[in-house]
Amino acid sequence: MDFFDKLGATITTKSKDVVQKTKDIAEIVKLNGQIANEEDAVRNAYLQIGKWYLLSHEGELPCEAAQWAQAIRQAQEKIERCQEQIFKLKGLQACPGCCAQVDADALYCPRCGTKLPEKPEPCCCEESAAQEESCSCGCEQPAEDPCCEAEEPRCCCEDSRQPDAEPEKE
Repeated sequence: MDFFDKLGATITTKSKDVVQKTKDIAEIVKLNGQIANEEDAVRNAYLQIGKWYLLSHEGELPCEAAQWAQAIRQAQEKIERCQEQIFKLKGLQACPGCCAQVDADALYCPRCGTKLPEKPEPCCCEESAAQEESCSCGCEQPAEDPCCEAEEPRCCCEDSRQPDAEPEKE
């Protein structure tokens, strides 16, 4: 019987140790979560300070900060272009009044009632310009965009050729 008593005591002790380790691990996870939340709060505060400083001192930024501000502006412009492409692919537009996603054909925003900008009619030459990816002379440079008034797209090389020079033969 002595063997079984010792075995039972050992199992009980080890079980209590496992339970305590589990509680400790749960507490560590909880504390790590709290630390992560506080680190996020600190990062957010730094972000807000930086945003406030940028907006309130835009014309008088030190050179290094001006470079960061320029990088921010460029990234924001790229984000805006990507969002416009997404809206276009989805058949949507952004309301200038409330930024809501609105059907591209809508005249007024259903959320705030703002009159939406009218879409310009597509140019008749946009399709032909999109189809012609390279210059007609075969130089692999993009052809200059044709205008509605032009009959054909201009060759990108025309301006660089001498008026009296003969085209080069291959």
